[in-house]
Parts: sequence; structure tokens; C-alpha cells
Amino acid sequence: NSRNNWSETFLKYLLASKEMIEKYGPTSYLDFSAVKSSYKQARERYFFLDYDGTLTPIVKTPSAAVPGSKTIGSLRKLTQDPLNKVFVISGRDCHALEHWLGVIEHLGMSAEHGCFLKLPDSSEWQNLIENQNEEWKAEVLQVFEYFTERTPGSFVEKKSASITWHYRQCDPDFGSWQAKQCQSLLENTISGKMSVEILAGKKNLEVRPISINKGQTLRRILCGSNEKIQADFIFCAGD
Repeated sequence: NSRNNWSETFLKYLLASKEMIEKYGPTSYLDFSAVKSSYKQARERYFFLDYDGTLTPIVKTPSAAVPGSKTIGSLRKLTQDPLNKVFVISGRDCHALEHWLGVIEHLGMSAEHGCFLKLPDSSEWQNLIENQNEEWKAEVLQVFEYFTERTPGSFVEKKSASITWHYRQCDPDFGSWQAKQCQSLLENTISGKMSVEILAGKKNLEVRPISINKGQTLRRILCGSNEKIQADFIFCAGD
């Protein structure tokens, strides 16, 4: 049975990768002169920036991903222009984003893949999942703890809205193998039964509410209660 589950998961990923390549094709290099020209002409600009792997390099210990002074300075320059609205859209929790980026005025932030949102010039975090059922957490935590005991170097991170299993510090081959087994078990026991999704990230597995994601957060910010996007310059950066 475990061999069948592994084979089905492997084939599913192969097909998904093929469809992704066919749908989007290769990513072209950024034309900086075109970006600069569009930026100068625009009257309402939005920037959406990922954190890990974009504003900071990927590190083995999540707590060590501290932004450099150059990054802080660049963000400050962007946010000081009244035509710019700058958001960091991250899987990190509210506390981490506040700790690292809270010194920057006029910076908007979205935490835990869109579950929490703080608009520029606001001191309040909006909880977009406060009415969600959280019964799934105990079951997911039990699965993650089972694999943590059997995978040296792995650990569990519990956030307000999601739970993540990290294996970046493990033996690469064994960690990846265990992650596939863990994901397969979660898909067979959790998916479809509860309103959550399993996200295979950068050397981690995250389980979070299915109703919220980064794309919906961008739509909420850009459109508000309207259907039409008002901005004439939108810049997104992520790894």
C-alpha cells in the first residue's frame, strides 16, 4: 500500500510539473529600463515582496533570516514616496515580521500566507481567519511529531494559523524522503476531510486553512470592495 501511495504521489508531481512548464514557459529576464520607465510614469504604484529567499537569503535556521541594513534602507526609500504602497507578503508569522521590519514606516505586511494583514500606516493586524475551525491542528501536529521523532534535525513550528514541519537541517536525501512520506500520509488522512491544504515549501511542509492564500491577499489589497484594480504599476518579487 505504501508503494502504491508513493508511486501515485510521484506521478502526480511529474504531471503537475509538465503542466506548469506547458502553461507558463520559461521566465524571461526583467527589463529594468522598461520597469524604470513605467515606474516614473505611474501615479499609483504597488510593490508585493516575498521575504525568505527574496529580501533575505534562505538560511538553515529560520530565526537567523535577519534583513540586512541595505534591504531596510531600500524598503525605507520605497515607502517614503507617497505614490508607493509597499507590502511584504510572507509565510512568516506576525511577530517575526514586526520584529524584523516593524521599524519601517508606511510598510504593509501580510503574515502566514495571507492569514493576517496589516495595511500601511495601520498598527492593527487584521485576522482573516478568526472564524475558522481549528480541530485539524491536533491531528496534523500528531503526524508532524511522529516524523520529527524519526527524522534527526527536523522540528515543528507552530504559528497562529498554520503548522510547519522543517527538515532543512536533516540529511538531504533522508529528509526529502521523509517529507514525501509525511505529505503522502497527510494527503490520505487530512485532505478532503478538513478545510486545509498541504503546502510543500522550501525544505518544509506546511498545513494551513484552504480559504486563505497569497493570491487572495493581493486581490483584497488591490481591489478592496471593488472588482476593478486602480493601480497603474504593480511589481511582484518572489523566489
